[in-house]
Amino acid sequence: MTTQAVTWEDFLDYLPSHHLVQDKKRTAMFVPAAFRDDTSDYDPVVDEVTGTPVINPASGKPYIRRSAANVLGYSMVVADIDGGWTIPDAIEHFAEFTYFAYTSYNHLVVDEDHPEPADRFRIVLPLAEDCPVGEWYARRKAMLAWLGPVDRSTLAVSRPFYIPACHPDHAGDALMWMNAGRLLDWRAFAAETFVAPVLTGDAIVGPQATRYAEVALEREAEALRHTGQGGRNPKLHEAAFNLGQLVATGALDRVVVEARLTEAGLAAGLGETEIRRTLRNGLEAGLQRPRNLPPTKPSFRDQLREKYFQKKQGNRKIANN
Repeated sequence: MTTQAVTWEDFLDYLPSHHLVQDKKRTAMFVPAAFRDDTSDYDPVVDEVTGTPVINPASGKPYIRRSAANVLGYSMVVADIDGGWTIPDAIEHFAEFTYFAYTSYNHLVVDEDHPEPADRFRIVLPLAEDCPVGEWYARRKAMLAWLGPVDRSTLAVSRPFYIPACHPDHAGDALMWMNAGRLLDWRAFAAETFVAPVLTGDAIVGPQATRYAEVALEREAEALRHTGQGGRNPKLHEAAFNLGQLVATGALDRVVVEARLTEAGLAAGLGETEIRRTLRNGLEAGLQRPRNLPPTKPSFRDQLREKYFQKKQGNRKIANN
């Protein structure tokens, strides 16, 4: 991934009109976030075959991966609305704020994934001040509640968005509009501190739990991505259930899980409506059954230390007798 810092004005100049494309996946994307640069410690892009970092010939350093680990903060909030609100509803709701809006690729489209026509569009709101990623996590729930009936993954950290594009057959339905007002202040949204439920048993806790859960997320997503026709939906439900159990413990963020599995499901060939329904069912079932993470195996050094203290304790008891 290559990154480029732009002003709000530059961003608007870059999006003068809808691109006419047969396949939206051929459209460019943007991420409204600031990423680590190649002078810092960052998560690199890795070749899937060799497992080695992919080098950017311009800098001689590995490309920076579009991942949550590399995000420093956000400069814009994007409301991705896929039905639930009409465009006039959104215009009224965001009337006092500066924003840029455009209809998305499936606006008013009727197909297998979209049985009913609906307004589908994005509202891009610049922030008065960059929001550090830690504050983004803490205030995201309040932001989602205010944004309205948006896609739940719209505030997932590092999520990309397609620039304005539409199929040539639907060019007449494509819309863009802007509004001038005050800039959105992320501090207006209440911060939330999540407290994970107390679980019984000898389970992994702290940073180790997060690392274990992140590996589980990547494995489930990768397995789904390579599942063939006929097994994709059951695999998605299984993955959503398994990861929902980890969301319930606080080891994973639900929005991140939804975004990652949606991306993998689309890559596997599932439709958006099917993904959304199966994800919801699987996650809700998993949330009802929080999973203890398996205990870590003590290192060889820790085992020796434990034997030493047990022997020392036994010698002390003999001496006391």
